[in-house]
Amino acid sequence: MKPSQPNPQAKEEARFLLGFKSKTGILYSLIAVGLLLCAISFFLPMCSYNPTVIDSLKKTVNIFSLSLLSIPALLLWVAALVLILLANVALTKGTWRTKFNRFMLYPILAFVFLALACILLGVACALYEIPEQEFWGLPIRLEAGFYLFVVGSMLACALCLLFALALMPVAKGQRTLADLALKKDAPAAAQPASTLTEKLNELTALREKGLITAEEYEEKREALLKAYQ
Repeated sequence: MKPSQPNPQAKEEARFLLGFKSKTGILYSLIAVGLLLCAISFFLPMCSYNPTVIDSLKKTVNIFSLSLLSIPALLLWVAALVLILLANVALTKGTWRTKFNRFMLYPILAFVFLALACILLGVACALYEIPEQEFWGLPIRLEAGFYLFVVGSMLACALCLLFALALMPVAKGQRTLADLALKKDAPAAAQPASTLTEKLNELTALREKGLITAEEYEEKREALLKAYQ
């Protein structure tokens, strides 16, 4: 069987959700900025030690010279990046509405992975062993690379959760895509049906096509009815 292709409406919807005309698009762009800051930090010193009192003579340590704990930290960052890309795919295919619980796992796991990466990187810096025996006992100081990684990770962490929480009311039928627009004049192609009848018809069509279960249908139907009361 050929894999299902995203329909034009789903693509247009994803373009709106990830574009600069929506609140979620701004959040997604800032998540990318956070991940980019993490990537930049890999080329900066993570920590240092100074055998003299002259700052210019201090010896810096990059992420690839730290203990083995830096490897899982890097892998967790890569895993978080992959999860963000999977969320993008789900939005493009339009499956995020009908499988929102699964969709929520992407930003939540990305949050957990990035937080763990920060912890592991901090421990790796703290446990760094100075190669020169005569310098053992010197204090290890954190450098710009570590702080940049933490800032980028925490930024991406917080925004991942905000991104998912912003989409939750739309997936449950409590709000429309137009509510996510930065301006009131959201693109017409990205707006769902505006009347209760049309929304209920769409929900019924999803159930008849087998895209949602009977339980999901009843849950979303009740949410729609409450939203229009």
